[in-house]
Amino acid sequence: MEELPLIKTRRKGKNSIQSMLIPSETMVADELRAARPGHLSDIAE
Repeated sequence: MEELPLIKTRRKGKNSIQSMLIPSETMVADELRAARPGHLSDIAE
């Protein structure tokens, strides 16, 4: 994998912060292309 997902933070409640991994559009497209026809990929589950 050439690209790394972005790590974004957001508020969760009053005192907590949640970190999220955000994949790039290219990463998602590559995963969908690699999936076998008729089967769910990891990102589709």
